[in-house]
Amino acid sequence: LPLSIIIASTFATANVQVLQENSESGLMEYKRKTRQLSYVFFLFAIFSLLFAKQIFSVVYGNAFELSAQIFGVYILIIISRLMILKPLIMAQNLNHWLIPIAISELVVNVVFSYLLVPTLGIVGIAWGTVIAYSYEKICMLIILQFKSKWSINQYFSIPLFAFYTVVMIICYLLSFAN
Repeated sequence: LPLSIIIASTFATANVQVLQENSESGLMEYKRKTRQLSYVFFLFAIFSLLFAKQIFSVVYGNAFELSAQIFGVYILIIISRLMILKPLIMAQNLNHWLIPIAISELVVNVVFSYLLVPTLGIVGIAWGTVIAYSYEKICMLIILQFKSKWSINQYFSIPLFAFYTVVMIICYLLSFAN
């Protein structure tokens, strides 16, 4: 999970200038590189979801089963992490939207974490974070849809992303739904 954050951030920073200078070929290259990252991280996430309980039980013992469940929820964050939209927003000089989105994401995280803790316990905090990160990406997609000159299909592989998202959710449910 930390590695995905580092690589996504580095990827985002490296691509802003490319997108600004040559938008058409830059978008095609951006989409290709995003797909490559997706393959690696989605496969790692699927493997992690399927075997988290076993790995945690071997490494830490059965007492850490709740930790495996929290880990499983946090692995779902990779879904939103691989929607690398900040460079697209920055390349189109829509940076002024990033602060309101970040502030509202924080509010969503706190509210959902607070609401989910009574029913889900500490796992509710993890779900609050997953919901908040997803909210952030939805907001960015909306901004890009209405304020950008680019179509979502130019920079994002919807079928690939949808496929891996469904597979990850199924793997999570198979591994952690009781």
